[in-house]
Amino acid sequence: MEPIHGKDILLSIKIDDEFIPVLCAIDMTFTCSQEVILATTVDTGIWRRKRLRNLSEWSVQVAGLSKIDNTDGQASFFYLLQGNIRGSEQIIQIMFEDADGNTQVLEGTVIIPQLSINANVNSFADASVSFEGTGSVDISEPISDGGESDTCDELMSDIWILAEGEFAVSGLGADGKSFAGKDILEVDREGTQFDYTTGSAGNREFVYDGTEVSFEYEGNPGGEKIFVLWKQ
Repeated sequence: MEPIHGKDILLSIKIDDEFIPVLCAIDMTFTCSQEVILATTVDTGIWRRKRLRNLSEWSVQVAGLSKIDNTDGQASFFYLLQGNIRGSEQIIQIMFEDADGNTQVLEGTVIIPQLSINANVNSFADASVSFEGTGSVDISEPISDGGESDTCDELMSDIWILAEGEFAVSGLGADGKSFAGKDILEVDREGTQFDYTTGSAGNREFVYDGTEVSFEYEGNPGGEKIFVLWKQ
């Protein structure tokens, strides 16, 4: 049995009897919790005993890239922001698939309590949506084929380590991936996001020539992690 990769998890929302991917998602978190109460008695001793109440709740947080509308095959941030959508119950489906083709689906009714969108002047706008489950979440068979939207390119990422004195990364990363010739979406250096620029890189800027990502030369002491996210 193969493990499930993040790229093989698809979150969709039901629109006109069809499940449509939410954003071009790059990050998704599903949470299910149940209330814990004390079950301590006079015979328990010094250790507290606990038990679960019957009430459970679940939620989903998703973040990704958004386009203006739904015409390209994914539910956009602005569609979900509409009052009649945000203010009413919706049905979502989360499909998990492993490399062997085994599929599992979670489905349930949600409300949308929070949405946000932010953008750096030199990069794509990132949107995030919170779904709060209302009622049960069910494990079911796939209703749709679960195929990815044709317009949501596969996103890849990897990490490079800058050696002492170096100010550029290229070639294969720690996981054997390469961004050469790809459309880079994000570059982080030691957890700090850097902005794309042309010409010479300045403070918190990077230059990409299609082969390598380079930074301002600043006497790098070595060992710094460089995270790169790109469209495959």
